[in-house]
Amino acid sequence: MSIKKKTEDKAMQRYKRACEDGVCPSLTEIKNRKIRKLAERLTGSSDRETLTNISEWHNNKMTYWFERYPLLYYSYLSTIPPVVFFGATAYFPIAWWPFAISMTVTVTLFIITAFMVTNYRNIPLSEALHILDKSISIDFLLDRKLAVCRDYAKLSAALLFNIYPEKEIYFVYAPRHVSIGMMIGSKPYILDKYLPITTFLKWNEKWNKGKVYKKVKRAKDGRMFFFDDPNTLLLNTKQSELDPCKLSSKLEQIMGIQSSTDYSRDNSLQIMKLTKGAKLYEDDEIINYSIARRLESVICDEILDKNQIAHIEVKREKDDLVFLVYMK
Repeated sequence: MSIKKKTEDKAMQRYKRACEDGVCPSLTEIKNRKIRKLAERLTGSSDRETLTNISEWHNNKMTYWFERYPLLYYSYLSTIPPVVFFGATAYFPIAWWPFAISMTVTVTLFIITAFMVTNYRNIPLSEALHILDKSISIDFLLDRKLAVCRDYAKLSAALLFNIYPEKEIYFVYAPRHVSIGMMIGSKPYILDKYLPITTFLKWNEKWNKGKVYKKVKRAKDGRMFFFDDPNTLLLNTKQSELDPCKLSSKLEQIMGIQSSTDYSRDNSLQIMKLTKGAKLYEDDEIINYSIARRLESVICDEILDKNQIAHIEVKREKDDLVFLVYMK
């Protein structure tokens, strides 16, 4: 077997394992009728609009399935006590007590979680068991609108594979976290659970404290490869200083707000706060556009008339970004 053939086979196996782990859609799921229709709806007239549409859809439609995250990992750990028990009790009968306590906690946790999922999430018990699945189907994610990071990554990847079939999709990892990325021009952008979009440099500063985690993968056509040198992704992004006044002006321009000095400083409303937004921000067309879309969504939720906004102010509070609107 040639070296090229071996590499291709490994790439296909790596893609299959990623699908089994729940971070990547299978080739069949990419062709899912629902995901294709959603991809058509979310495709915009530009890259910045398309990427923002996907993130905004996640932001507005999907709910973080907080009870799935710890239970999924605890279910793996719960297999350890029986193994330890059967080995230890042969020599130390007192080992029964740690085993009994551990299994009692496990069973209690599962009962509480089953009650929460079936009542609070309003999911039938037969479907609630999917909370333990490493890989949840695209149909379940679209129907129930519940997800953790690996599910968000899977759904985003399925959409991007449909909208950008010619591009490679990046899977970027941090400890207990995974997100999806794609190269636009020479710069890698990351779609995480919520708006705004970030560059890989800023995402990496948040999740890996600036050090690239060993796993960065790229996938296309049912094959997945390790990125040879993930550090090169950091070189494609230029550092930029945050200028709150400049950002305010750009947001007003993108949102079509006619800035005016005819307003009272007392007539203001804080409408949004981005935690660690100051650290994650980069002066970039796609980033600024995604922040503006997030603001527009919040303004709509607050039932404010955009035409009555005289000014948007951006403040930095330590590592956070605070957004205020002043009404005419």
